[in-house]
Amino acid sequence: MQSGQADITVHIDEDLDSARTTEVCELLRGREGVRNVRCAEHKKHLLVVEYDPTSVSSADILQQITNQGLHGELVGL
Repeated sequence: MQSGQADITVHIDEDLDSARTTEVCELLRGREGVRNVRCAEHKKHLLVVEYDPTSVSSADILQQITNQGLHGELVGL
């Protein structure tokens, strides 16, 4: 199966400090199928995740975040 590319924006409800934002982004980057995670310094509650939808789903990515005790939503879906 050929790989593809998609991206999603995730809104995290909690206020995250820089260390926690980095932790969450690194966790997502380590997930199979996730190609990149962009975390804006001035908008720590928004993450843009680039991923291969043949390897991981947007629901799986959101679940990774909620497994960390955070609450979030996929934006624009």
